[in-house]
Amino acid sequence: MSALRTRSLSLHPRARTVAASLVAQGALLLAGCVGSGDVAGPVSGGGGAAVRASIAARLQVDAPAGALLRLTPAYLRLDGTSRDLPAVTAPLGTAAEEQVAVEIEFGACLADPERAGWQGATPTAGECVLTLRFALLVENAQVDTATIGPLAIRGGQRVIPGAVSLQEAAALQLFTADGTPLSTGSTLTVVQGTQLPLAVRMIDGAGRSRPSPPVAWEVTPPNLASVSSAGVLTALTPGDGAVGVQGGGVSVAYPLRVLRPPAELRIEAAAGSSGRVTITSTPAGIQCTLADGVPSGTCRVEFPGDSTVALHPRVEGNTEFRGFAGDCTGDGDCRLPMTVARVVRVSSVERFPLTVSPTGDGTGTVISEPAGVRCLVRAGTASADGCSSLFPIGTEVTLRVDPDAASDFTGWSGACAGTAPCRLPITAARSVSVGLEARQLLTVTGTGTGTGTVTSTPAGISCPITAGVAGAATCAAAFPKGSTVTLTTTPAAGFDFDGWEGPCAGGGGTGACTLAMTAGITVAARLTTRQQLTVGATGGGTGTITSAPAGINCTITEGTPSGSCTAAFPEGTVVTLTATAGALTDFVGWSGACAGAGGCTVTMSGARTALAALALRPLLTITGTGTGSGTVTSAPAGISCTITAGTASGSCAARFPLGASVALTLTPASGSDFRGWGGACTGEGACTVVLTANRTVAATLAARQPLAVGATGGGTGTITSAPAGINCTITEGTPSGSCTAAFPEGTVVTLTATAGALTDFVGWSGACAGTGSCTVTLTEPRDVTATLALYPLLTVAMAGNGEGVVTSTPEPIGCQLSQEGGYQGSQSGPFTTGTCTARFPRGTVVTLTQEAGEGSTFGGWEGACAGAATCTVTLTDDRTVTASFGRNAGTFRLTVEANIANTGSGTVISGQQEISCTITQQTSGTCSADFPRGTQVTLTPLAGAQSSFGGWGGACSGFQGCTVTLNEDLTVSARFFRAIGIRLPGGTPTAPPAPQKSPVTTRTPRPPAR
Repeated sequence: MSALRTRSLSLHPRARTVAASLVAQGALLLAGCVGSGDVAGPVSGGGGAAVRASIAARLQVDAPAGALLRLTPAYLRLDGTSRDLPAVTAPLGTAAEEQVAVEIEFGACLADPERAGWQGATPTAGECVLTLRFALLVENAQVDTATIGPLAIRGGQRVIPGAVSLQEAAALQLFTADGTPLSTGSTLTVVQGTQLPLAVRMIDGAGRSRPSPPVAWEVTPPNLASVSSAGVLTALTPGDGAVGVQGGGVSVAYPLRVLRPPAELRIEAAAGSSGRVTITSTPAGIQCTLADGVPSGTCRVEFPGDSTVALHPRVEGNTEFRGFAGDCTGDGDCRLPMTVARVVRVSSVERFPLTVSPTGDGTGTVISEPAGVRCLVRAGTASADGCSSLFPIGTEVTLRVDPDAASDFTGWSGACAGTAPCRLPITAARSVSVGLEARQLLTVTGTGTGTGTVTSTPAGISCPITAGVAGAATCAAAFPKGSTVTLTTTPAAGFDFDGWEGPCAGGGGTGACTLAMTAGITVAARLTTRQQLTVGATGGGTGTITSAPAGINCTITEGTPSGSCTAAFPEGTVVTLTATAGALTDFVGWSGACAGAGGCTVTMSGARTALAALALRPLLTITGTGTGSGTVTSAPAGISCTITAGTASGSCAARFPLGASVALTLTPASGSDFRGWGGACTGEGACTVVLTANRTVAATLAARQPLAVGATGGGTGTITSAPAGINCTITEGTPSGSCTAAFPEGTVVTLTATAGALTDFVGWSGACAGTGSCTVTLTEPRDVTATLALYPLLTVAMAGNGEGVVTSTPEPIGCQLSQEGGYQGSQSGPFTTGTCTARFPRGTVVTLTQEAGEGSTFGGWEGACAGAATCTVTLTDDRTVTASFGRNAGTFRLTVEANIANTGSGTVISGQQEISCTITQQTSGTCSADFPRGTQVTLTPLAGAQSSFGGWGGACSGFQGCTVTLNEDLTVSARFFRAIGIRLPGGTPTAPPAPQKSPVTTRTPRPPAR
């Protein structure tokens, strides 16, 4: 039987057309398979006949005969259960592609009144909700199943179910050629260069072992191994990976490890090795014993190529392991990866004991080089450890002894002799004795109350004795037995040596003590103390204290003693002390060992202390309070204290004789006031202090506070103060004069502002407000500003090309428009003359009246007024009014101006002298006039002194008289040069020719003068 590898069934979504006559009676199941397939559902029914639906599936098949497809439908009921309908089966052939058709009989569903509709609803007529269970059977064993549904089957409708897939193969299993299966996840291990035959079997869905389908092999990484089509695996490269096989629609993979080939590990003895060492291995295999360099046991073993071998040395007897060499180094365990053959050499050496023992009763330490022996000897007894050690054969060992301070080294015995270091070559076991003798202890103690030092010859004792008590550190020393020691006592300053106590030659005298050290000895030195006299002072003063006999010479500075203020005198000495007071100090008397204000005599039967009362003279101190400044001086002199803003500096403290009467005088600084005394004085009068004790006087000074005034508004006026001090003049908003003044602190100052000409006082700002008088209390600096506003300004401006006059009620406006005047070059418009601006009290109602000149017409007001009526302006702030005048129709203006290149001077006149214009760099006189249309006007140039006419410009040209016809406004420019005279031979300088006049027919009247 050939193998059934994969059986797959899929329902296809396309279907052929179903006959319409069959739709009304039953239901239609539409399905198909992936690829191409058809589903048709002829429905029969009525009268209890079977109701059927058919499924046709197109399958890709590779199967043995006997494989079946089984379909078991079931319908759903309202209670949530399902009931099976009759199952149907269809045989599967062996063709590569075949059509399988099955029919479903679901009349039982339609006949069940409890059947469920779609999603649990009540079913419609002819509706069943089905599930379809497919099963694949091979040799009557079910190997795979799949379910589709629920599907709503309704008469005359199509249903498109999902796809299902059925397979015979469930798993693949790998086993070796001998039939041993490989468990899932186990590692397949192969040695590099070897082969391993493998086989595959299939497990179907029923759990049965089936013949293997055609399979494909895969190794990752590919260079690790190869697998032939027959399943023979050949190991190529050491490493880890996986081998996989797939067939029948399933696959399986196993870990794969390729091992290196085995390698040999050999153990040898290193050259010159001695002793006995055994080497073992992990994993087991090596068990090699090396005795004096000769190996025995298992010393060569092959280990897997990928294994790591650890070697463990174990010495026997007195052998010392020196370490590995060759493919392994170090003196510990050796770890070797067996990727290649390895050779390891073992180094060892045999050792012999060296033992040290003591003689005598001394203490010390014996140490060896090289290290090994460290033998501690205490009172002739050796320590349990460290007095014996093993050394490699042939080693030269040096022994040195270090006796303690109370012992002497007397020499070696046994394997060494003498007192030099012991040097031994180790060729066998050795024993050495060290001689140590304990020194004899000499101890010094003290008696009495004195202080000094006891020293010895030879050195060893240097014993300090303080108040009869010997120090513990250097008052005992060990000397060699039988040696002679001499002790000497040196008393400290102020102390005496009274003799020895104990076994000292000399019978207790005060000389040196000589002792033979045949045993331990204790000797006492007796020292006595001189009597100490100490002086000091109370009262904080300055002076000196001296003594007779000499010894005390103590300086007292502000109560602190320095110098020789302590001295020791023999017991019973009578000492006289003298106290001398210094500057600013009084000697009051003695206390302590003396009393009274006379001399001090002390008998030194014990330690004594005397205090001199040196009292400082009383201190007078000046302090300052307040914000002011000034100076305080004293009589008698001593105080000269400067006070600045309440802080005192300079000579503000002085001492005066007790009971002195001191008068203080205060002088305030400029800008400050004296407000009175505090402390030892009160009031503002003279201050006199009687100094029976320290006193403090406080002077209170108050700084005067500045008051500054200013102005805004641009006006004029004055600001004055009461009390006097401020007298500030304001000119066009700028203050001058006394605008700042300082007043005593707390002063109430009243300021008065007086407005000047054309100015209104508007009010205060800063420290004051309102429009009345300003009252300021000067507890600190203050600023006050008066607003002095100028009267509002009324400005009259002119516009147009005519002429006229504007006047005001009230006066003084009287402003005239004129085309005359100007400057060299073109005129730019009308010119105003007269009073065209004026200031009026705020709120003034001003009426402006206009009068047009001859030949001109008033055109109206602009700015603060409009129209042609009378202009009335209420001046609450600055205003501007423009009066427009135009010339009468049919009149045109002729204007003469200076040429821009003019350097000389002259005059241009017209026939009737309507124009008489003087020209220099600018023009003056009558330089313009109005004429009726068509008037011909002739202009004549008259050169001035040292000037010549240089020609016309504008409406005329050339160098002769200029005649123009006025049909429009015209402008003519005249140019005059500075002339240079020409002197002819034998003659006089020539002059420019005299100008000729030309008559003019008509003259335009000028506006009336105002």
